Amino acid sequence: MSSVSFENVSFSYSDAVGAGGLHDVTLHLGESGITAILGASGSGKTTMLRLIAGFIRPSHGTIKLDDRVVAGPRYVPPQKRNLAVVFQSYALWPHLTVAQNVALPLKAKNLGKRERETRILETLEITGLGELADRLPAQLSGGQQQRVALARSIALRPGLILFDEPLSNLDAALRGRLRTQLQELQRSTGIAFVYVTHDRDEAMSLADHLIVLENGSLLCSGEPRALYAAPPTRSAAEILSHWAAELPGVAVEGGKAAGVLLEGTSRTLTLSPRQCPKPLVVGEHVTVLVRNQGLRIAGTPDDQSLEGTVERDEFVDGDVKLWVRLESGHLVTVMDAGSTSGQKGTKVAVAIDDDHVVAYPGDDTTYTPNTASLARV
Repeated sequence: MSSVSFENVSFSYSDAVGAGGLHDVTLHLGESGITAILGASGSGKTTMLRLIAGFIRPSHGTIKLDDRVVAGPRYVPPQKRNLAVVFQSYALWPHLTVAQNVALPLKAKNLGKRERETRILETLEITGLGELADRLPAQLSGGQQQRVALARSIALRPGLILFDEPLSNLDAALRGRLRTQLQELQRSTGIAFVYVTHDRDEAMSLADHLIVLENGSLLCSGEPRALYAAPPTRSAAEILSHWAAELPGVAVEGGKAAGVLLEGTSRTLTLSPRQCPKPLVVGEHVTVLVRNQGLRIAGTPDDQSLEGTVERDEFVDGDVKLWVRLESGHLVTVMDAGSTSGQKGTKVAVAIDDDHVVAYPGDDTTYTPNTASLARV
């Protein structure tokens, strides 16, 4: 198994800020489990993977695998880093069978025939490809081809396997099944996985450790559930979760356990330290983010609910999703199981669950009164 350390690592493809590069990244990844690197296109995910693999060299900083410096003061080429890469395109040889594709890197390492055959059989068994050993890639489904690419990497018995968005070409149902298989394979082999993805749900479901990048900078790093519960920055919050509402407010109680009065209402939210990643100051403007599960249609309006008007409804997985324009002018979405109040123009009361709210200093909500876009929600 291999741990990975970055110390003040930077890389630029051009003079432009961001553009898929990295800027002054310092982090340490442990020796086991699955680490997911999450971010939008151009955030630096693949750059980080290529730096770990040794396909590119940092312009500044040091990279270590375990305690061994592989980039910085000295450079170790990819073939000497005890790692393997599973590419998005699978990169299978079309004229070779499944077994021959798996055997190819073993031949390159000059393993004897008996050792190669043993590893091939073991690896095909682990990856569920034993009955497909004699098939060509063109005779396989996309999921099977992906497993061949993974088997080829596992056969090398590396300390680390890098995945560059390997499931992005597959349909949603197949991606879900393969994610489960990847987790099982990681546990059974003990090989550390580093997995690049732009899909937050995929990252959350797979990862033991999560790295979030934006414009080449490290936003946060840690255990996925902890980051989800309390995103350290507003930018991280936008990447890590789906939000049903972004509302402006004013801090009426300060500190890490604060009170926030929502703008244009009499509703005051009571927040725990977990919900205030940065301490709030009384009187300052605050942006309040509310998760999907934090909003519901109230049966009876009261002083704790917000009144609004339904602008649109949508049937989603057995529930009704309502777009509601609040009296403050802000647009929110509410999942309302079995709702009979989804018709356009219907007056409704929206209740907020304080436990599903996170607040950040700064009045920079996306929505402004009467100008919110349905497409933005």
